Amino acid sequence: MKNSFLIAIAILTFLSDLVFASPFFSQRVPNPRSEDGSLSSSTIYNFFGRTVVQRCADNFRISSSKVVRSVSWWGKFKNNKAPKSIEFDVKIYGDKNERPDNNKVLSSTNISFTQLTDTGQNFGGKSTGDDIYVFRANIAPVPIEAEKQFWFSVLGDSGEGNGSFGWRFIIDNRDISVSNVQDLNGDISGMNFDWKEQAFNNFSFVLDDKFISGLPLPDLVSEIPEIETFNKLNNLFSITFKTQKALLYNIETSSDLKKWSTSRQIRGTGNTVQFTDEREAIFKNQYFRVKLSE
Repeated sequence: MKNSFLIAIAILTFLSDLVFASPFFSQRVPNPRSEDGSLSSSTIYNFFGRTVVQRCADNFRISSSKVVRSVSWWGKFKNNKAPKSIEFDVKIYGDKNERPDNNKVLSSTNISFTQLTDTGQNFGGKSTGDDIYVFRANIAPVPIEAEKQFWFSVLGDSGEGNGSFGWRFIIDNRDISVSNVQDLNGDISGMNFDWKEQAFNNFSFVLDDKFISGLPLPDLVSEIPEIETFNKLNNLFSITFKTQKALLYNIETSSDLKKWSTSRQIRGTGNTVQFTDEREAIFKNQYFRVKLSE
């Protein structure tokens, strides 16, 4: 391979047909359901003259490791007073003693919705019920390990004078959810508490390992594979690159920069990994690139 020419390219490729595929975790509340409910997971203005933040979270566990790239959740607004826009703080927590671990926030994303999507369904399955809205967003990829408990949480802020966001749920005696409350006026009323159990409510949300087509992509700089070194030793080319834990990387090769083939897949460890091409040289020029697997 002494006449071969090596170019190592670090890229992140997104297909143009990214779609909302079958989710790997779904806790969507079917409609109509007469027994569904909602709990405020929102900044609540003018609550007896005070501003109070109540955040809800729901646990989840999966059987095989995945990477969360998009999330969806459903809810309504108090007195059916939907705002023209709303901001959400979306978080995924690790677990500590059957509660969200405030010191282990795996993902935190602030998302603004300037247009709301009405599902055409009504709360409680009745035509007179409050309108049900769905919110979907892409987030920076979050590796989720199998058979471990995690917590998904959304917190809405619809602004003063609008109805506060109520996260839709269905009562399920097999599971738990939690909420915490913070009085922004200094807890003069003594209402603050941290992650209190909420009567076996299953909040409505979906987690997917695909980005949702047509929605803004998050800041993915940290997900772009960064090649650190490339070397030639004993006629063998090798590269090293940084990885994120649980993400899957494709090592691709080409002789013309047009047609690429996958030589190997490597699962990220969170550290730098090395790839060595031990194949016999066929082409005069050989190009390499590292790409995140779809």
